[in-house]
Amino acid sequence: MCVRSKNRNYLKMASPYWIVLLALLACFFPVALSAPMICLRDAPVSLWRLPTDPICPTRHITEAPVPINLTIYRANTLQYKTPAYVCKCIKTTVSKSRGVFGAYLEESGTEHVNVPISACKRMRELNNSIAGDLREKNESLKATENDPNLEWKIWPLGIPWDTKTTENCYVYESVVFTHFGTDEINTPIGVCPGCLYHSGSCKCDQGSLIWHPDKTQQCSYVFVDNWAGEYSSSIWLSESNEFALSFENATKLIDCEQKELILSDQGFAIPLDEFKELQRIKDFFEFSPSRVKREIISEPTGIVYSSQLASQLSALSASLGKSIKKLFADSIRQICQRLQELSDQLMTLAEANPTLLARHFLKKDHITARLVTENVLEIKPCYTIKEENIHFNWKNGICFDRLPINFMLHGSLKHGFIDTNTLIIYPPAREVECETMRWMYLHEKDRTLQFDQVTGDQKEIAGESIREIIRYGKIDIPEMSISVFRNKILANLTELYSPEHFSETMESAKITLEIARLSNPNSIWETSNTRKHVIAGNIVSNGLFSFLKGGIFSLNQVWVFICCCYVTLEFIFKFIVPSLLTKLLENLNIGEILYKIARNFRRAKSQEHSPKRNAKSLPLTERWPSKHCLNTQRKTDKITEVEVVAFENHICDKNMRIIAEINGHRILCLLDTGAHVSLISKRKAKLCGIKSLYQPAFSGVFGIGNNLIPLVAQADIMLKLANCEIRHQ
Repeated sequence: MCVRSKNRNYLKMASPYWIVLLALLACFFPVALSAPMICLRDAPVSLWRLPTDPICPTRHITEAPVPINLTIYRANTLQYKTPAYVCKCIKTTVSKSRGVFGAYLEESGTEHVNVPISACKRMRELNNSIAGDLREKNESLKATENDPNLEWKIWPLGIPWDTKTTENCYVYESVVFTHFGTDEINTPIGVCPGCLYHSGSCKCDQGSLIWHPDKTQQCSYVFVDNWAGEYSSSIWLSESNEFALSFENATKLIDCEQKELILSDQGFAIPLDEFKELQRIKDFFEFSPSRVKREIISEPTGIVYSSQLASQLSALSASLGKSIKKLFADSIRQICQRLQELSDQLMTLAEANPTLLARHFLKKDHITARLVTENVLEIKPCYTIKEENIHFNWKNGICFDRLPINFMLHGSLKHGFIDTNTLIIYPPAREVECETMRWMYLHEKDRTLQFDQVTGDQKEIAGESIREIIRYGKIDIPEMSISVFRNKILANLTELYSPEHFSETMESAKITLEIARLSNPNSIWETSNTRKHVIAGNIVSNGLFSFLKGGIFSLNQVWVFICCCYVTLEFIFKFIVPSLLTKLLENLNIGEILYKIARNFRRAKSQEHSPKRNAKSLPLTERWPSKHCLNTQRKTDKITEVEVVAFENHICDKNMRIIAEINGHRILCLLDTGAHVSLISKRKAKLCGIKSLYQPAFSGVFGIGNNLIPLVAQADIMLKLANCEIRHQ
């Protein structure tokens, strides 16, 4: 393209680099993602190599074109898609127990069973397998109906582990892919190393495969068409100016049908006889004598005849055509170089986000990709989840690099994290600082939602709040007639990047997911261990045993609660309770209380069997001690008789112990009428509140049995006997 400068009178070539860059950017940025999806770890895997071939040949056009028709063959890059059948048998083991305390414990696992090729053919043709008859589940899946579920037993009969093992077989339709030049196959169910296409059968880890091979896969080149064109300067250009071939490094080959072909520099082939015709034209121009420029002789001018005018006009046309061809060749060369640079820059995007690059090339949204080598992508299909089944799952102020969500999968509530760029749901996520990723945005259909991971709020962003970014200013290009270059359909891009392959892969992934659900429903989705962090945050905010008042329930918390209760009770009964009882027994004088209870019981029992006697007739030993206060008032008359009043129905023990009060504290004392010193132990003295101590008058006294008792101190006390207070030293 060219534009005329306003200030200078010459043509300025505008670089096509920016236009191509704009077109490439327009391919990637406006991509609208569809529904969210989950990409299972056992999904089928396929490897794809990014293109590295040069885009354009570098040739110069210097010779006049010669018309010639060529028969075009191209490399057999056809993807051979052959119908196949997958046979697999799965053994499911389920174990259940009610536990010692009635808890529901469950373990399950699956194992693939070997399926011979002969058994697979019988399953396909007769609908019979080692696990029983096959029934139709949908249009392409047949399966046996052995129920793997195990019923729960009542407690305590269900304490021992109960195990149930079942086998189910499945057969479903699939395809195998292959190309010319390879004996191996590519299947939607995954990688099957060592499987040969021409064998018609294969045993993979995912099951057994059977198919009928296509014999036409052996040809290396296929016929395209017979095209008219022109040959010049070792380049053949089609009549439509959409296709060119060069033969600088021509190679001869023989195809499967014994056809002799010549391979061009661009990878296309023509028959040998047509190539020889091109060689004769080339030799003609190389060995023909060059024309000598005639000397200009000044002659008188005269009339111009029509033949002369025709000749001069022909020369002018040839000269103008040569100039235009040279200008066109230089422009094409520049465009090709820029396109090659852009093609090389695709590797940068492949390293940054291979999933978006694979989705753009393959025109499939529900896939995920990983760059495994310098130019090889590993691609897996994904399973879509409806948007109405997805809800924001607030994690109590904890922030992650992916958006936490809850979603429904086959009727069960699952937890995960969604990547807002690719809409892929992952079980784990990395915890990050809320300052950097507090707000996350998710585009759903025609609206954009904002999620606050700190507060748990959710709101919709209005369309006018999102401003448009203008990439470049408008380019003023004058109107001109241009030649439009169209893509000639020789080899579909789908032969290199096949969306059909991924359609089959996604269909196979859905069937695999259905088989996993029928075999073992618990094996479809693994809950992320991020719940541990949520439980930890809940413990910090609401306490260790928040599950008792409606918090997040966890078996670990229950176990910690039981252990804490056990350790606490053990500590209380082994250390705290004995210490408290010891202090209590020392202060309450339990011995005295028990003695009084026993004494009252003996008194009540003896009174029932003994006759009542007059108090005056009782001997002195039975009338002492008295519970009545004697008349201590001074009398004017001389007391000549002392009367001892005994407590009615009172029986004293043989050791003559009485109840007395020392400084207001009740205590059981031994009455010794012949002693002139009252003795008390240090501990009893402390309990009775005896504090004013001084040096005793005696260093020791003899007690009962003539035992010497040392004295520590002496004190004055208030002794109360039979309601009589006595100041005692």
